[in-house]
Amino acid sequence: MKKRTAGIAAFGFAGTLLAAALGLGAAHQEDVLARVQREASSMASQAIGTEVAVGDISVNSLHDITIHDIALYDKQAECIAKAESAEVHFSLLSALQSPAGSVREVVVRGVDAHLVQREGGGWNVNDIDTGEGESDFAGKVRLEDSRLSVKFAESGKMEGKEIALEDVKGVLDCSAAPAMRLSATAEAMGADLRVSGIISGDRKDAHIEAGNAEIAKCLYLLPGDTLPEEVEIRSGLVSDVKADVHMDSATLGFIGQASYENGKVRVMDTEIENIRGFTSFTNEKILLYTDAESNGQSAHVDGTIRLDTGDPYLDLSASSDSFAPGAVMNDIPVEGAAAFRVHVTGTPSQPLVDGDVRAKSMEVYGIPIENASAHVRYAENTVYVSDASTNIMGGKAFAE
Repeated sequence: MKKRTAGIAAFGFAGTLLAAALGLGAAHQEDVLARVQREASSMASQAIGTEVAVGDISVNSLHDITIHDIALYDKQAECIAKAESAEVHFSLLSALQSPAGSVREVVVRGVDAHLVQREGGGWNVNDIDTGEGESDFAGKVRLEDSRLSVKFAESGKMEGKEIALEDVKGVLDCSAAPAMRLSATAEAMGADLRVSGIISGDRKDAHIEAGNAEIAKCLYLLPGDTLPEEVEIRSGLVSDVKADVHMDSATLGFIGQASYENGKVRVMDTEIENIRGFTSFTNEKILLYTDAESNGQSAHVDGTIRLDTGDPYLDLSASSDSFAPGAVMNDIPVEGAAAFRVHVTGTPSQPLVDGDVRAKSMEVYGIPIENASAHVRYAENTVYVSDASTNIMGGKAFAE
C-alpha cells in the first residue's frame, strides 16, 4: 500500500532513531546520540529520497526524545520546510520490536513550509518519495505554531500568486491507518480557517469553514482579466463560508456556499454599495442571489457565472421595481423612476443585456412622458431600443 505523505516516512525515521538509541544501550547514551546525530541526515535522506538536515537530538526521558532544527529540501536544493523541533513520544517496551509502531505522538513545532508549483503543474513536494509498504505507525502528529505558504506557477491560471497561512496548528490522527484523519486551524488573508478531513491513499476529502474575510484582501487571487477595467471592487465582507473539497490523482472538485455584505463596487463613474446576498459555488459555476443600492436606488441580481468556459460566462437576471437612472448616472437627460427586467449574458468584458423597461411618469430632455415601455438591448457599447411606446404631449408615440 502506497503512502503519499511525508509524515509516514518521518515516523519510520523517528522509529529508526529510537531503535538505534535503545539498541546501543543507555549506559553509552552520549556516544549513541553523537552517532545518531552524525547519521541522522543521511538516514532520513535515504528514507524519503531527497535531502534532509537534522540538528541536535536530545533524550528527555525514557519515553520521549526531541529532534531539533529539521530541514527538508527538494531535488533542486530548495527548502520545502523547516521545523524548530519534533518531540517524539513512544512506548519503551515496544520500541525495539516495532520502532514506528511504538510512537504514540509526534509534536512538531515552528514549521515554516513552502509549497511551490512548478511550470507544468507539478509541485515541489512531489520530490518526496514515501515509498511502498505499510507503516506500523498508528499515533498522532500534532502541529503547533507553524506557517505555510502556497505559491502557484507563473504560467498557470493563478499567475504566480501566493497564499500565506499563519498560526497553523492541527492534528493528524493515524489510528485508523491507512486512512488518516486531519483537523487543523489557521489564519489566511485576515480570516480564521477550520479544516477537517480524511486522507486515504490518493483520495483526499476535506471540509473547510472560514470566518469573516475582507474581500479587498482576497482580490489579488483573481486572474488579471477577470474584471473589465471599468469595474473596481472597493470593499465587502464574506462570512459563513463552508466548502467541501475532493481530490484524487485525476480530479479536483469542490462545492460550497457563503454569505456577503457591505460590498462596494465602482462601475465606470457609478458607485454601487450595500451589496449583500448569498452564493453557492462549485469548481464549474457560481450561483448568486444579490441585492444592491446606488445613491438611494436599489436593484436585485440573481443567476449563474460559469467558470468552465475559459473566460467567466454570465447568465444573470437583474431587476428593480423603481430605479431612477438620473440619480445614478451623471449627465443623463432623464428624471423619474422606471421598472426594469433584463437578462445579462456573455463575459464580464463583453456583456449582452436584453430586457424590458417600463415607467409610469418620467421626463426625457425636459419632455414629460407617461406609461412608457420599451424593449432594450445593449451589445458592444451600443444601446438598441425597439417596441417602444409612450404617452407624450397629449398623444401617443410608437417606435419599432
